[in-house]
Amino acid sequence: MRLKKIIILGASLLPLLSLVACSEEKNAAFSDNQQTEYVERKVNPREYSQGQRLYQLNCSSCHGKQGEGAKNWQKRDKDGKNQPPPLNGTGHTWHHSPKALALVIRNGTGKIGGNMPAWKDKLSNREIELILGWITAQWPDEIYTIWYNQHHQQN
Repeated sequence: MRLKKIIILGASLLPLLSLVACSEEKNAAFSDNQQTEYVERKVNPREYSQGQRLYQLNCSSCHGKQGEGAKNWQKRDKDGKNQPPPLNGTGHTWHHSPKALALVIRNGTGKIGGNMPAWKDKLSNREIELILGWITAQWPDEIYTIWYNQHHQQN
């Protein structure tokens, strides 16, 4: 496991769901000349376990046990709704700011074409933070670093 490299970023860490499906081209491997600063991830084992448990209880039935998402997540379902995207770094989730992703979790995706319910009355901000900490721990180091640099550093 990558527990030594994982960081739970605290209250500012709120990534999760993709707002819309993204084409495979946008998720292709990064070019060799793209420079990113590696951000070391560390973990508090207790928080990691709590986030994993909360994810399994609340999210895995739609997004999969390891955040793999629906099989054909880029295609709409029979009702024309977006399907649950992967949360493991293979989808579009990491392209969104923590603030935008927190809003999606709290308010659901009904108004933007999905089926995800609002979690604001079921999960506390801290529980959402823990879940998101576990989710970002599943991302490959390169994706995590790019996401972190885009959303957590002062320009």
